[in-house]
Amino acid sequence: RPGDPADFAFLLVTGHVGVLDDFCDSHGRHSGASFVECSVPGQFTGELNLFTGESRKNRIVATEDLSMWTITRESLQQMQRDQLQLAFAFQSIALRYAAHRMNLSMLDGHVHTV
Repeated sequence: RPGDPADFAFLLVTGHVGVLDDFCDSHGRHSGASFVECSVPGQFTGELNLFTGESRKNRIVATEDLSMWTITRESLQQMQRDQLQLAFAFQSIALRYAAHRMNLSMLDGHVHTV
């Protein structure tokens, strides 16, 4: 949920999730939510906030049964201490993926926080 600590990220193995973005009307009243992104198997979700420590900005909703691999902040910190090369490789993959996802979003005309 928005405002929750970003203490994990996940790689979707099977199933689908939707990223909901709450929005307000011009008077600041909550006027609903819409899917701003749908994730499919093979996609990371929550990786940027895991690295930056920022709180969650959107709500993730499973749209069908799913399985996923998670990486917690604690396991990332342990990887950074014990397996620095692996941590750098993971960070590089996650950041390249995030940049690609944001580029696609901008090409589609969707500008939103991730």
